[in-house]
Amino acid sequence: MSVNNLKDAKQFSLGIVRGDIYESLVNEIGFKAGENLLMFGDEKQYMDLFLKRKIDLILGSKFTIKYQLEPFGYKVDDVVKLQALPLPKLAGNYIAFNKSVPGHIIKRFNQEYKKLKMKDDFATYKHAYLQ
Repeated sequence: MSVNNLKDAKQFSLGIVRGDIYESLVNEIGFKAGENLLMFGDEKQYMDLFLKRKIDLILGSKFTIKYQLEPFGYKVDDVVKLQALPLPKLAGNYIAFNKSVPGHIIKRFNQEYKKLKMKDDFATYKHAYLQ
């Protein structure tokens, strides 16, 4: 598989979860349902097909790929990183609260988050989870 740019990538099949945030994002860059975009009810379905070489591409980040592969007995070294998607919306990861979560809980979360960030910029957690 030779992928030098996004145009090349669109020649291959990409599996995602139907209705996931990534559905609209990959549509923005030219993946089309029924052509090069295959949608599934859950991640297990497309990961299983990807690992059986029935789907060419999946989405993952340096933060998530390890956890996507582990349940299937695979490691990061078993897959090849092709390229980052040119979508600023994908930069970073986020925590979202349901609108029904009380404001005092969100406030407390934000206070604790700031404390952890100031302590060591999450180095302890990055080391534990990103190795």
